[in-house]
Amino acid sequence: ALRAQTRLWFEQTQARTLEVEGELPTWFHGFISRRETEQLLQGQPLGCFLVRFSESTVGFVLSYRGRDRCRHFVLDQLRDGRYVILGERSAHAELADLLWHYATAPVTPYHEFLTVPCRREDEPRGGTQTPAGSDAARSPSSEAPANFPAYGVVFRASPGARQAATAPVLPAEPSAEGGSSREVHNKVVPAEPPDAKYQQLMRFHTYAEPHECIAPSPSAYHELEEPIPFYAMGRGSSPNTEENIYSEV
Repeated sequence: ALRAQTRLWFEQTQARTLEVEGELPTWFHGFISRRETEQLLQGQPLGCFLVRFSESTVGFVLSYRGRDRCRHFVLDQLRDGRYVILGERSAHAELADLLWHYATAPVTPYHEFLTVPCRREDEPRGGTQTPAGSDAARSPSSEAPANFPAYGVVFRASPGARQAATAPVLPAEPSAEGGSSREVHNKVVPAEPPDAKYQQLMRFHTYAEPHECIAPSPSAYHELEEPIPFYAMGRGSSPNTEENIYSEV
């Protein structure tokens, strides 16, 4: 029942903003369990991430490989449509914008960064690769967001343009004031402008490397041993969800 509700919610409210030409960004894995996610992230680079459907409610979960284990955060959508990590204040218009934000700003309280997207197993190697960028997700989104060549395409000038550029110098006509003497002025025949050279610049999505030297935040933050579907609270803190700013599940 939950899967059917999630599918309906996604098709009615989310698919249009995530899909580009019928394709979803590589970092979106859809219906994949927490256990499968952790197996998939095992052995991946630090900060490797993906977005999946929540197993306990209708919505998304951000999962990434942390220093000591995989971490999972519930993503909430505000009334104005912006996305946030549940309990955080940084809201973004699109999922790809949120991912780009945490590629440059650490995920609290662990001071860890998102780095590279975890590709779906069904995604071909030559497919669209998103990071996390918002431009990639919108026109990737990816989003999100292909493996573009590191060189540009330059078009050479045509032979006619090259010949015109090296045209011979012609003498000037006799001057009216020069009498019998003739001043010869060198005039250069203007050359046709060569074909414009274009260079196709392809965007690359880079990710901030995690700061290994940053010490974890004080021991006031504790991870719960048992997963909580909607939020996680530190030991000794109030059970009120509004007073607990971290949402790891």
